Amino acid sequence: APWLNRRRFARLSGVASLEGRQMTYAFEEEGFRISTEHFEAFQKWPGVDRIIVRDGMVMIVLGPNVNFLPARLFPSNEARREFVAWILQKLTPEARARSVIG
Repeated sequence: APWLNRRRFARLSGVASLEGRQMTYAFEEEGFRISTEHFEAFQKWPGVDRIIVRDGMVMIVLGPNVNFLPARLFPSNEARREFVAWILQKLTPEARARSVIG
């Protein structure tokens, strides 16, 4: 969203006050689970549109939504590469083709 829209969204929604809350991810054969103190969801791998790897960050794209996995979540670059390779095996051929591994 443009800068003004983000600022307005933060002001109207109060989302800035929620920043920093703990999120956990559990990656499984069928998909992955996202949990916070007040939210839990399960995303199946066939619903993932693509993954993008840039600057050490892994982004799992789900339509207009993205789950960001920062570099600090991985103990090493090799661990991140292995994780990405594992995820790519789970995606549909179309999602693999749209993925960007940089």
